[in-house]
Amino acid sequence: HNTADADLRLDLQRACARLTERQRAVLCMVLEGYTQREIGERLGMAQQTVADEWLRIMEELRTCST
Repeated sequence: HNTADADLRLDLQRACARLTERQRAVLCMVLEGYTQREIGERLGMAQQTVADEWLRIMEELRTCST
């Protein structure tokens, strides 16, 4: 169990390291509870761009955790 948890943490760390700075900012704001609209306003991005970035983030995290 602990080995599996450690492996998952390492995979997620590697995935996060591959994210762009903007993707990391979006991820942090999502984890803090901001909506896509709020993230877009704060980062100067269209709401659709935030949604697109979120999909890329999720794809990257899924790729590393499977």
